[in-house]
Amino acid sequence: MENRWGARTKIFREVYVYHLHQLVIRCISGNISPAGIFIKSGASLYTKNTRLNVHFTLEGVHGARLFRIPAVVTHAARDGLGLMFMHDHAETPRTIKSLLCNMPIDAPKHTPQYASLAAEGRN
Repeated sequence: MENRWGARTKIFREVYVYHLHQLVIRCISGNISPAGIFIKSGASLYTKNTRLNVHFTLEGVHGARLFRIPAVVTHAARDGLGLMFMHDHAETPRTIKSLLCNMPIDAPKHTPQYASLAAEGRN
């Protein structure tokens, strides 16, 4: 059963994930919505309900916008993690939705794949 609040947009962006203020995963996104993100981090040490901080940029007509959003792991898969955003500002979901809807046609859709720093023993 599908429990998502909104449709996800398949988009590949560089994502930095922090746990306890330490960078633990550098990877790419698989999809994103105003409510959450799936990151292609490979197998992870993080389980459901783990709180993380997610950093990524989205390009709009007025340039790139950096997001730093607290999130919680909703599910772990072999290829990555599903994260639900825990928005601390009411306008953040609207801003993400607007940027996804108005993303320039020539915006890059892919960035290089990065390995999990935790898996490499660098956490």
